[in-house]
Amino acid sequence: RCLEEFDYLVREYNARYISILDDTFVADTGRLRAFCHGLIDAYQGSQKWYCEARADTLARHPDLLPLMVEAGLVRLQLGGESGDQRILDVYGKGVRLEQVVSVVEQASSADLLSVFINFIVGGAFETQKTYERTRDFALDLLRLAPGRAAVAKSFYTPYPGTPMCIDPDAFGLQVLDRDAVTGKIDVHVFCRTEQLSQDQILALGQDFDTHRDETMRELALGLPSAPIPRALIERHFWAEHHWALSTEWHEFFARDPAMRNYFDAVVRAGALDLQLAEDRSFAGCYPARTVEPLSPTGQEYAIVGPLGQEQRLDSLESLVYEFSAGKLSFEEILAKIA
Repeated sequence: RCLEEFDYLVREYNARYISILDDTFVADTGRLRAFCHGLIDAYQGSQKWYCEARADTLARHPDLLPLMVEAGLVRLQLGGESGDQRILDVYGKGVRLEQVVSVVEQASSADLLSVFINFIVGGAFETQKTYERTRDFALDLLRLAPGRAAVAKSFYTPYPGTPMCIDPDAFGLQVLDRDAVTGKIDVHVFCRTEQLSQDQILALGQDFDTHRDETMRELALGLPSAPIPRALIERHFWAEHHWALSTEWHEFFARDPAMRNYFDAVVRAGALDLQLAEDRSFAGCYPARTVEPLSPTGQEYAIVGPLGQEQRLDSLESLVYEFSAGKLSFEEILAKIA
């Protein structure tokens, strides 16, 4: 039935990217394998999709994730919840931290575009120390798969009927707004813990976002290892343009004008990057700058390049830059400079 529904969505709505909203999707591994083989037979991986998964299941069956990618999977979500194993055990997740690490490593090896891991801040028995373990574990996952792994936090929300909502005292919680009328679920703080007030939990969430953004910037700049490959960055822009899938890494890069202008020109307008231009008779190509200059000093320009890095151009570079307005070919620019 699910394969039939895929066919229907593709046929009737020209769906290019389909989200499977089922947090037990990978529980039946036999069914999952049959589903993937069905998609491979029908689409050979061209139909892209997303699903949620349990880290323990994928870690126990390392053949599954490569098969899912072959079947068109481009984005996977895992429930990380906490970086403190004791807290995970309290939640009854049945997942070990090393299993989450294993799946992120598998995602990178299988060339999965995006693996998203969400964590809870202000949940059961949360303290400053348990939060710091969660934050540091999340940052380690970012570093494990640069440009692929993405992490986020949500605040614990007391969902009706769950054990933590029925008996919050047993989890070290005090529910301040049981009906969640004071804010949006997952992004507002409705509880406090024995050691953390509502305001303190909110501050921890802001701390998580700050450290995540700083770490993503370090990885994008290639600190402390190699920078994220250009081809992988382009895939994130491609996914947004062709599948309306804006990953966390796409959003990060698209906030930078130099990155956004360059990759939008390549992905949306079909501009050639330098390597392709060289392969297609470089001299006849028309260069078009994608960053605007800062105030020029004499005949020399300064520009703000990718990720806010300022670069000053010498006189020759400034000439090339000035003529690169998309109106002259490299050959014509060379003649003018000569």
